[in-house]
Amino acid sequence: MVNYIHFSSGIDDEKIHELLRSVADCIQNGDPDVYLLLNSTGGGVWSGYHGYNMLRSLSLNLTVHNVGVVNSVANIIFLAGDRRYASPCSYFKFHSAGWHLKDGARLEATRAKAAVDALTADNDTMAAALADRTSLPPEEIGQLFFRDVVRTTEWALEFGLIEDVRFPSIPAGATLIHIF
Repeated sequence: MVNYIHFSSGIDDEKIHELLRSVADCIQNGDPDVYLLLNSTGGGVWSGYHGYNMLRSLSLNLTVHNVGVVNSVANIIFLAGDRRYASPCSYFKFHSAGWHLKDGARLEATRAKAAVDALTADNDTMAAALADRTSLPPEEIGQLFFRDVVRTTEWALEFGLIEDVRFPSIPAGATLIHIF
């Protein structure tokens, strides 16, 4: 039996833990086939990497389907899928990693250098996952992190981010877990 999980939320520790709990429950119930319907504007980079690493580590058959937008770090969650699809009216957005600073935050040279190093490492980690899980050439991957870019389903199909452009088909009576 395929377990359907509809994740339509930002990426943060709470939502990633909820996703991982839902996936673990499916596996513990003897149903390792998970179909993740993903719609996310992104969020916390470290939460996204945690989710990706855990999803890739679990014994499951994971299909991920872009059912709206997969933006920013949500792309790393998308890449965790063994099979990946996108709905016709969907897209992918990429940009460089960044941080939201609190009002009045003080930034000294040593901290600024450490921040740049950390952001560069975040971009490099995402680039490595894209290189490993797609057929994107290095020069194309590099361009994804130097400006905000929106990529179509046609682009995603051309470079192996997805296998096909189609609507998901959820059978009548299927269990659908919602994470909002």
